Amino acid sequence: MGAPIFQIERVGATMVVSPQRSVTSLSEDDVKNELAGLLEVLESGEVSSVVFDFGHLEYCGSCMLEAMRRLWKSLPKERGKLVVCCVNHVVRDILHVTRFDTLWPIFPTRDEALVAVGG
Repeated sequence: MGAPIFQIERVGATMVVSPQRSVTSLSEDDVKNELAGLLEVLESGEVSSVVFDFGHLEYCGSCMLEAMRRLWKSLPKERGKLVVCCVNHVVRDILHVTRFDTLWPIFPTRDEALVAVGG
């Protein structure tokens, strides 16, 4: 396993997930392993929101989108939120084409995203 794909930070009841590198099919197993750890944090009940910070990523493929979807589906139903921030035009286009931008609000900055989830 190479360098971690996700950098994780806690801000109150919010988990900030910052992908550090693009994911290829060769690193899908790494994503699955790291995702399992993130899902465990959500299952603990200590986190009610997720901010996905794309500030270090120029592209996101289907594996990253699936990781986001799985985290979103694991959030508490009533109060859980997933928001996205710091996307470039390429990632924004991908989120738009996949219609994920209709599920998750996109904010220009991490601070605005944290405010949106109450962090």
